Amino acid sequence: MKKNVYITLIITLAFLMTVSGCVANTPATDITTAAITSVAATTKEPTETAAVTTTTPTPVTLEAVVMLPVPATYASLFDGIKVYSDGSRTVILKALVKGDQVTITGTSGQYGVTAEGSFVNLHLMSVVVTVTPTPAETTVAPTDPTAATTKAPATTTKATTAATTKATTAATTATTAAPTVPIASLSASEVESIVWGQVEAARAGMTTNHNEILSTRSRSNANRLYVGHTGNNGDAESCGSIGKSRSSKWICQLYGNQEGFDTLEECVSALGNYLVTVHVPTMATDSTYTEFGVGVAKEESGGLITYYVFVACATPEDLQWQIDQGWYS
Repeated sequence: MKKNVYITLIITLAFLMTVSGCVANTPATDITTAAITSVAATTKEPTETAAVTTTTPTPVTLEAVVMLPVPATYASLFDGIKVYSDGSRTVILKALVKGDQVTITGTSGQYGVTAEGSFVNLHLMSVVVTVTPTPAETTVAPTDPTAATTKAPATTTKATTAATTKATTAATTATTAAPTVPIASLSASEVESIVWGQVEAARAGMTTNHNEILSTRSRSNANRLYVGHTGNNGDAESCGSIGKSRSSKWICQLYGNQEGFDTLEECVSALGNYLVTVHVPTMATDSTYTEFGVGVAKEESGGLITYYVFVACATPEDLQWQIDQGWYS
């Protein structure tokens, strides 16, 4: 009997131990699940916001603005030249039409700056040279009050007739004596005058002497009838050419490309401005260069016309040294 009781107790204890082991395993399973869930929560992929890449636009390099001693007026050489709101050149205020004029008060590299702070590419503009006409003197003949009172109707009639006759004669004489000169007949010296205007306008406020020694050497270089430097012509020399194409356009080399113009004056002005403000820009900015020379040669061959334009400059001291060395002998 006791043996059976012992056996029953042993079986009961074994059962209880088995049940106890199963219960102890349950929390462990829960802890493992919780840990896996936690790892998954902390290792989620980055959100869409974190993956966005912001592209920063390349900033425009802004050069310092140099104020001109005297404001200068520039005219647009082409249609569609843009005027920007500021130096960043991101906002376009307007587009110029060929011939539109803009007053420039300063420069920033190749760009001109207006009084309002807008920017425009001066490589596409030409300096406007203002010529002030000299008023003609007028001499009033004295009148006789008595004669004017007693013979007013007759005097008025005669004066009107005489004035009309003189005006008609003068107009006829002027038409006969000063026929319109074809633009293609501009002489080398006339082209030189236009170039001088561009040189002086680009150097507004600075001393610009017409030096015949430099001009003579510039003409000599131009008369070789090709564009190229041989040296011994001032401290700096700039040159270019203008040709008449068979399509009736005047062509000159500007900004790395050939540009065409309807009139010779426009073409010469554009080239003259380019030579001293772009090709050799120190000619327009260095106030120590006071001695300048301009030389032009004209070539006519086979119905085509070509002008060769040379501009040179030097300081007075350097020019004297060059003379002493026999450069211009």
